[in-house]
Amino acid sequence: MRTRRRRTAGRSILQSRRAKQPILEQTTVRNGAPMPPTEEPASTHAVETETHAERRIALYVLGGALALGTALRVWLSLNDDGIYWPDEIYQSLEPAHRLVFGYGLLAWEFIDGARNWTFPTFVAAVFEVARLIGSDEPRDYLGLTRLTFSAVGVATAFGAFRLARAYGAVTLSAACGAGSGCWGCSDWWRRSF
Repeated sequence: MRTRRRRTAGRSILQSRRAKQPILEQTTVRNGAPMPPTEEPASTHAVETETHAERRIALYVLGGALALGTALRVWLSLNDDGIYWPDEIYQSLEPAHRLVFGYGLLAWEFIDGARNWTFPTFVAAVFEVARLIGSDEPRDYLGLTRLTFSAVGVATAFGAFRLARAYGAVTLSAACGAGSGCWGCSDWWRRSF
């Protein structure tokens, strides 16, 4: 059943297209004589309403989760070196460094065409921005790269909220889902061991 959204006096009401039309049903008595038609509700589902206060609480939950997630990501980006995996360096950072600064290792996957250049090119764009503002030191442009990916992670959580709302989720449910996505991706739990 398709639903459409209608705004009325600050409320969001989901209504069925058929909700306006009553269902007329004829029933028969034992001897076969028809009884007059009766009106029944078009749907057994309750019409879902969301008050202004519920929406405001949901947006506070979303804002708080995104703010805490952003703060945690920024702190980790600037204060923690993290865990470096060989593929992380040789298949993303090194080709990007080579594109911007003219020297660096190039993995065989890029030489033989087995790996796509999209991700290293994106990282190279971040390196180029750092180079243009005068940050040629590795600590500077790697920090800017970490901050960029932190912003991408938070933007992904906000995008999940918008997508859930577009598919008809209640604001509080969408905010909780996006908030858990913001915290779930931050990998803070791995650093405590």
